[in-house]
Amino acid sequence: MFRKMFLPILLALTVVLSCAVPAAADGTWTCPACGHENPDRANFCGSCRQPRPTAEVTGTAELNAWVCASCGEICPDADSFCMICGGDRHETDPRALLIPELEVKSMTPDPALVEVTDLMFTEEGASQSFEYAPPVTGRYFLFLKSAESGFRIRISVSDAQGENLGTEYAQRGDGLTVNLEAGARYNVEVAQSKQIGSFTFGIGVPREWTDLQDCGVVSDSMSFTYQDNRFTITPRTSGIHYFWIAQAMNGFRTHLVLEDEQGYKLSDAYVRRDEGITGDLQAGTTYRLHVDQNNDLGEYQLNIGRPKPVTDLSGCSLIGDILTYEYEQNVYTYTAPEDGTYEFKLARANNAFRVRLTVLDQGGYKLGDEYLQQDGSVSVQLAAGKTCTVKVEQNKNFGTYNLMISH
Repeated sequence: MFRKMFLPILLALTVVLSCAVPAAADGTWTCPACGHENPDRANFCGSCRQPRPTAEVTGTAELNAWVCASCGEICPDADSFCMICGGDRHETDPRALLIPELEVKSMTPDPALVEVTDLMFTEEGASQSFEYAPPVTGRYFLFLKSAESGFRIRISVSDAQGENLGTEYAQRGDGLTVNLEAGARYNVEVAQSKQIGSFTFGIGVPREWTDLQDCGVVSDSMSFTYQDNRFTITPRTSGIHYFWIAQAMNGFRTHLVLEDEQGYKLSDAYVRRDEGITGDLQAGTTYRLHVDQNNDLGEYQLNIGRPKPVTDLSGCSLIGDILTYEYEQNVYTYTAPEDGTYEFKLARANNAFRVRLTVLDQGGYKLGDEYLQQDGSVSVQLAAGKTCTVKVEQNKNFGTYNLMISH
């Protein structure tokens, strides 16, 4: 489980998710609020005035909860009594929404392969050469795996045309890194440099690219120096993603690199346990993540914090949600039913909890922006039928919270 996540068991909840507005063949769209068919040119529903959702609004609010009149707890629709104070369901505000956490899936890739060969030099100046055909395209580490103290060799790699790709003198644990192409043929030469005797020569083989689709926890390992564990990720939801290392030894350090498909670096950092990098990723676009060995070998955990789908809160006065990792942003939309001042208030959060709450208009202009703790709020002026975006961003600590909307 995520080391840095607050993972309470939320009650069985539902949020109706739709990746786009349903469009009929005759050029109409269906209102997600009332089901009315509207012509394609319409920006608002002709029946209920609901604004036409955009492709980015991937969640629509289903009123799946009720609010306890005694203590304000959000209770699931199936309950008749509040599990906090025992309050009865009568005289309640039904306009509530509980938003579930994303499901956290995990994977454990196979360890990277280290090919080993036992060799021996019986005289000074000796050398051995062999042909090598890489099984995977990537960065290889050719190294002196084990030998007596003070033993040293020279490692050289050349391509099929005889061009030298690299040479390195290596003692125990040291070696040569070189990028090799799968299917090509290379010549590897190992020559005596200092002392004679038996030794073990190793080749660290990179893994194929691993798809992280829907995965939140990767239990992985580093088997050799300069190992590059490579992953691809194609987000389902646009927004801030956080990649961090957890459950590693104290001295463990790695270089995290996030790239686009063309190899352009978007973010990178040398990180230890409980440190990571962020990236503002777009849904449907494929990105590449490198976890490069930097200090120490062994097991580690890679965690991926993914944003939840954008949820439409129109018609709700209270929601319950959760922040579970650093830099997480929960994003909502809200359409004002009438002109006036609207307050978005943080409630029922623990005392050490703090968020940044931002309200933006349809053009992205900032209407309100504050760092909030318990009972803090942001008030903005909204016009009837206008849709705003509300962002709740993790700032200090994690956990559940309520967002109250009043007018």
